[in-house]
Amino acid sequence: TDIAQGSGGILYITSNDPTLMRFNVATQSFETPVQMPNTIALGGNVAVSATDVWITDFNNDVVWRYPLSDGQFTSSPVTDPADVAVDVAGNAWFTQPGDVNAPGTSTIGRIDAASGAVTTTPTTDGSTTVAPRSVTVAADGQVWFTARFTPQAVGRLDPTTGVVTIFPTPSNPGPEGIAASPDGSIWFTQTTKGNIANITNAGVITEGRVVKGSGPVGITVAPNGDPWYTMMAANKVATLQLR
Repeated sequence: TDIAQGSGGILYITSNDPTLMRFNVATQSFETPVQMPNTIALGGNVAVSATDVWITDFNNDVVWRYPLSDGQFTSSPVTDPADVAVDVAGNAWFTQPGDVNAPGTSTIGRIDAASGAVTTTPTTDGSTTVAPRSVTVAADGQVWFTARFTPQAVGRLDPTTGVVTIFPTPSNPGPEGIAASPDGSIWFTQTTKGNIANITNAGVITEGRVVKGSGPVGITVAPNGDPWYTMMAANKVATLQLR
């Protein structure tokens, strides 16, 4: 379902099976899968910090935490978690799409790495409420997210003030995956339109070239700033070379 880079050259991978898979880049081989504690656990999206692996589980309405030190799973009860990301302090941020017509159900959640406390912030700027889907944390600590369901948008949460800012994406391009760039900007995929786009802190959106029949979904950004993304409809992996 999802994949994330961990320390020591280990990739962590989730699937529909209740296991956490680990792939060793050095040996080019899978290590023994880690059994999750719930047999109906649905390994959704995954994020890795220096100390923990975080996994969303839609089936059980939880976010799982797998500490690398002792390998003992714990869980935080949440509602229909979608995506998860971690900040520099190791705290987990997750999306709860909810229902934009049910106030307070569409939120960005935070799990404090030290205490385990869960807090949520509604994804509304006062006039517009969106259902958050994918999430990333920028270098400055701002939490960014996409909203694929109508209204479609890219949003930003300031963790210090709790202020949410919504940046609408015109013509319903299908914002999906999102990833932070080393230069502080944010890249996201537009599945319906068939391209990727960049957004600055000021909300200025610059779109890449449209590729018909591509269906971009997941995205990440390399250390040199080039975004890499999946083209689900075209069965390809693509990169946009900026330099």
